[in-house]
Amino acid sequence: MSVREIFARYGQEYLDAYGRKVPIRHRKVLHSILNCRTPALGAVLCSCESCGTTYTIYRSCGDRHCPTCQGEKANASGLRQSRCSGLFRRESARDRGKPRDTG
Repeated sequence: MSVREIFARYGQEYLDAYGRKVPIRHRKVLHSILNCRTPALGAVLCSCESCGTTYTIYRSCGDRHCPTCQGEKANASGLRQSRCSGLFRRESARDRGKPRDTG
């Protein structure tokens, strides 16, 4: 079970039980991890120059506590992990979805 799955299953119950005792920073981390690499943070469309396959790459939260973001630093990026080995170009200069929360 991943940290995201634990937060999704028990996060609201935790917040309900401890209410105002939970620091705001902890709430932000919980929210960031729940929304990391989901449509909630927007996406970038990229396509492979070799085969023309289009990929939707969901934006990461970038939070230093997020295991998904920290794991990406150790591993290859989402594009490099794909089945296609061709070069990628950004399909759209405009990101889709909601803008990233910088606060």
